Amino acid sequence: MTMQTHRMVPCGLALLLWAAGVQAQVPVTGTSNVTLKQLEGSPTLVTVVLKGERVVEDPNLKVVEVLPNALNVETADGDVFTYLYDTIQEVRVQGEVIEKAEFKLPASRALRADDQKIVERAATRAQSLYETAADNQDVKMNSAVLLRLHEGTAGVEELDYLQQLAQSNDIQTQINAAERLFLAGEDVQEDLIRQGLDSGNRKVKAQTLRLAGLLKYQAGIPQLIQALNDRSDDLAVPAAVALARLGNREIIPRLLNMLTDASEEKGNAAVKALVELGGPEIIEQMKLMLPDAELSGRYRIVLVLFKLGDPLGKKQLQDTLENVPTLALESAILLAASEDEGAMDYLRARLRNRVDPNELNLTLRAKMAAALLSGDDPNAISELQELLRSDLAPVKIAVCDKIIELGNRRLLTILQPTIESSDATVSLHACMAAFSFSYPDYRERLLDMRE
Repeated sequence: MTMQTHRMVPCGLALLLWAAGVQAQVPVTGTSNVTLKQLEGSPTLVTVVLKGERVVEDPNLKVVEVLPNALNVETADGDVFTYLYDTIQEVRVQGEVIEKAEFKLPASRALRADDQKIVERAATRAQSLYETAADNQDVKMNSAVLLRLHEGTAGVEELDYLQQLAQSNDIQTQINAAERLFLAGEDVQEDLIRQGLDSGNRKVKAQTLRLAGLLKYQAGIPQLIQALNDRSDDLAVPAAVALARLGNREIIPRLLNMLTDASEEKGNAAVKALVELGGPEIIEQMKLMLPDAELSGRYRIVLVLFKLGDPLGKKQLQDTLENVPTLALESAILLAASEDEGAMDYLRARLRNRVDPNELNLTLRAKMAAALLSGDDPNAISELQELLRSDLAPVKIAVCDKIIELGNRRLLTILQPTIESSDATVSLHACMAAFSFSYPDYRERLLDMRE
């Protein structure tokens, strides 16, 4: 038995059937027994004939993506256009021959042609990393994920590699491989999750607790609750977030206690879990706790309110920025995403200050620049670009990770030199960042795993 990383519920099935019906109403002519889905990703040229009193034909197009209610096509110039099905009279195959699709094209082809070339270069670099990283299993596994995504069903070798590791005799290697299978959108064996949760290796158990939440492993709830009550951070922290992902609201009293815990890790985990669960009762509980809370606990309560969209949270965060110097920077980074001018001015002033170019300071500059860009300040792009020129690998990796979080396509071009880095780990993170623009589901899974 395997665990599906994505399950289709009855309403999803209804949507799928509806979408298939809509697509079927668009005739494909010029050859026999061909569907739009078979044309998806193929270099075959087609002509889209539009409905109307006057016949309008758009020739020399490639079908790049078949959506539930529309068709994405690419022109000879590399531009992508969308046609709604109800505007299409027919799709006519040119030349009567269907050429085999080179690979399955996901939402990636919504990228401009120049941007797509960067992603293709990242795929080539990932292939090189996969072939040469025999002594670095982490790099090889993550490269295998990228190649599996890029090649689709053709990426059999990379999938086999990950599955073989997931069936090895070493539980740590198995769980590491299971994480990569999740990132690739592949199945993970339930037996493996059970083994990880039963493991006496606390690192393995912590990783598996996180995976259980990501994979919606409901059968693991008793073990997750036991781990949540563990006195150590290493088990309680991933268990809290995992149970919240599973929608278990019975843990709310425990999370409220963790929110004011002396442990920063437990407190932060409680914030994530409460935000994940959400709901008006949690907002109300935060407001009840706020007046009597002390500094660290108070700030976490404010974070929950802010992240759940309550106006009091933003107001309290603005007050913190102005009146609590030790929390001003963190508050400004959070507020900048909502284009708060006070927060953005604070960050700009901090970035103007010259600092010792060590790893800690430069990584902090990456966070500030990313926050400004999230607030729609394009000048921050040059700061991130400059940080990618750093001699410090951890700084470059931190910038790549921030680019993944931001999801701003203007950042794709600044990744090019880093993709070519001779440092395998740095190059890998740049490739992962490039792929995050082309494969949105992968980006979402990547961000979920990092929480």
